[in-house]
Amino acid sequence: MHPAASVPPVLSDLRAATQRVMVDFLQMKDFSADPLILADGEGVWVWDVDGRRYLDSVSGVYTVSLGHRNRPAIEAVKAQLERIAFASPVMTTNLPALELASLLAEVSPGTLNTVKFFSGGSEACEAAIKLARQYHQQTGNPHKFKIIGRYGDYHGATLGALAASGSADAARLYGPLGPGYVSVHPPLTSGCPYCRSVDGCDLSCARIVEATIKAEGPDSVAAFIGSPITQTIWPAVGYWPLIREICDRYGVLLIYDEIITGFGRLGTLWGSDYVGAVPDILACGKGMGGGYGPLSAILIADRVAGAFWGAEGRQFHHGHTFGGNPLSCAAGVAVLRQIVEQDLPTRARRIGAYLLDGLRGLQDKYDIIAQVRGAGLLTTLFLAADRVRDPAAFARALHLAARDHELLLRPYPGYVVFAPPLTISEAEIDHLIAAADAAFADALARVPAD
Repeated sequence: MHPAASVPPVLSDLRAATQRVMVDFLQMKDFSADPLILADGEGVWVWDVDGRRYLDSVSGVYTVSLGHRNRPAIEAVKAQLERIAFASPVMTTNLPALELASLLAEVSPGTLNTVKFFSGGSEACEAAIKLARQYHQQTGNPHKFKIIGRYGDYHGATLGALAASGSADAARLYGPLGPGYVSVHPPLTSGCPYCRSVDGCDLSCARIVEATIKAEGPDSVAAFIGSPITQTIWPAVGYWPLIREICDRYGVLLIYDEIITGFGRLGTLWGSDYVGAVPDILACGKGMGGGYGPLSAILIADRVAGAFWGAEGRQFHHGHTFGGNPLSCAAGVAVLRQIVEQDLPTRARRIGAYLLDGLRGLQDKYDIIAQVRGAGLLTTLFLAADRVRDPAAFARALHLAARDHELLLRPYPGYVVFAPPLTISEAEIDHLIAAADAAFADALARVPAD
């Protein structure tokens, strides 16, 4: 067992201390009653303050792409600490930021050769939206401001990114989210509203975007934003190429949210490689820095970046204090070099197939699992809606049961996502499958299926 980390005296009452922290998306009272406080990590494993270990099946939050204690990333950050820890993003840049931008331009799809850095995915998606609007202002189309997104996509917690996400829950909590945002229904893995009257997919889910652009007025639509695939949205082959054609037809910028799907997660370096269509603006983050520094970016196509260059191009009127931070960018350089030089996307494709086989074995065993979808090391188990009496209660029970079996899961009401680090081994996947098996059995005993 890994030794538990020493606890500072000020934290002698850990449960009381957790009552002062708002953990993302969890009710504070519930969390502090049974808090999970992590103290250490190595590879795909993490340890809590009591020395219990867990296999992290979701890379923290799709972020720890190379696992914990990755020596090249650690040494890169340590070396940068001995030089300069912060450089003003207003009047300077720095060497790690320049190196990372150059590496990104080398490996990015299409002509996405200009980079602007941020510290998180919400910031990147928010910036992509603003960039699209300013681009049209500066190219003689000032009335093109509307952003079309998809219900069920999630682009971040800031108001603009949230408005583009089409979340009814967010609208209830924070609405009105602002004018200029339009949502369309996405393609769904089952019960798709577009395919009920046809045998198979006819890509009506993509053609509805064209219909929406026409209905809103092409001279008012600035951009369409979506993730190549998400935990729950897996479009058919041809969806994104058709969306690309539609956007080109009406002068609409195509924005990809690749915060999760970039950097090898799908078994390709980029989600755009996976779906076969290149965007005008690509937002990336999470696995980009491997968890060793807050880091995200937007990659911008040459034709879009050109509107911000030279005497006729006003600068992009947007920035964040920690954008292009030298520590984070140093980590990003070390992480990206390993992903490319070790060809981790290909490894993710191979090891992801092994994970998929194991999860399909669970589907054969448990009727509550209706479907398994996977690409590389992003895999989703969809739960049968008619078998889950209380989806939220079952998700909570499954999370707690998994902890009892040395596994960190992030179940959602209706589905469970697996996205371990790209470095996970087959033996560690065997542990993941065995632990998930036991967790499903325990959770079903606690919250029976119908």
